[in-house]
Amino acid sequence: MHQIELEMQNEELRRAQKELEESRDRYSDLYDFAPVGYFSFDKNGLIIEVNLTGAKKLGVERNFLIKKPFSLFISSSSKDTFYLHLRQVFSTGVRQTCELKLVDKKGAEFEAQLESLPVQEGNPGHCRTVISDITEHKKVEEVIRNSLSYTESIVDTIRETPCHS
Repeated sequence: MHQIELEMQNEELRRAQKELEESRDRYSDLYDFAPVGYFSFDKNGLIIEVNLTGAKKLGVERNFLIKKPFSLFISSSSKDTFYLHLRQVFSTGVRQTCELKLVDKKGAEFEAQLESLPVQEGNPGHCRTVISDITEHKKVEEVIRNSLSYTESIVDTIRETPCHS
C-alpha cells in the first residue's frame, strides 16, 4: 500500500515538473523574442540580464553584455540622462521613463525610450528596463513638425498678401 502511494506521489511530482518546465520555456520564449529589449540593471548601470532582442539591437552577443556598463552603448550626449533616470528609479521606487540616444557596436546611433521599474523582490538594487527603438517615431514627428511649419508659413504669407479685387 505504501509503495502505491509513493508511486502516485512520484507520478504527480513528474507531472508538476513537466508543467513547470513547459511554463519556463513559454516564459523564456516570450522574454527572448519580444519585440523590445529587456534589460536588468544594477544601481550603477551594469547590465545584469538582457534578452536576445536587446543584445541584437546593440549588435553584441548576449553573454558579452553581462556585467558590462550600459553606458558603453549610450551616446555621450545622453549619458547624463541615463544616470539621472537610474537615480530617479531607485529614489522614487516607481516606474520612470526617458528618451535617449543609443549607439550599437558598429557606431550607428538610434533613438530609444527606456521604461524602468525597480525590483522589490529577490534582487533589490536592480531595475527592469524595457528599451524600445523609437527612431521611426522621431522621424515621423520631425516630418509632422516640418509640415506644420510649412503650412503656417503659407498661411502667414496669405495673410500678408493684400487682396486685390
